[in-house]
Amino acid sequence: MLHQFALGKSRKKKPPCQMILTLQQIRECLSVQADCGGGYNRNAAREMLAQVECGHGQQVVDDLIREFDLESTFDFKPGSSFLSEK
Repeated sequence: MLHQFALGKSRKKKPPCQMILTLQQIRECLSVQADCGGGYNRNAAREMLAQVECGHGQQVVDDLIREFDLESTFDFKPGSSFLSEK
């Protein structure tokens, strides 16, 4: 007996990302990450911006970078994509 995927049929497609935090929660977390400003904080901020980019788009990411001055803190530039290349 062959399974669906063996026949080349796609399974149910999952959305590319799911928003775990609300935009307000992400704003609060980014504020903390920007204040601390270390390497682990940079990774956490990058992950949050990827989630925002996937759920809300590049313009919202750029606004957050400017709002929290993440360009000087983590060298995140407006217009940069934070989604992994797959």
